[in-house]
Amino acid sequence: NPSCCATTLDDISALVQDIKWYTNLHNIAPRAVLGLVTTFRFVATSVAKLMKVALISASCLAYDFHDEFTIDINKSLH
Repeated sequence: NPSCCATTLDDISALVQDIKWYTNLHNIAPRAVLGLVTTFRFVATSVAKLMKVALISASCLAYDFHDEFTIDINKSLH
């Protein structure tokens, strides 16, 4: 069960939190900044979901290939 993309999602989430913390700390709360954070979060989430799907698909293909390859080797040995 590949979970190689969990770190990417965590990193993006942490980055969003950092931006929120920074804007709160410096009392930067105009609509523009809040809109930017919201937009960034939406884009980041979308990208993360796409990356997650791509990574899981690639991992599953790699696992399948590895399994078939191993089976072929075992067959040729026995």
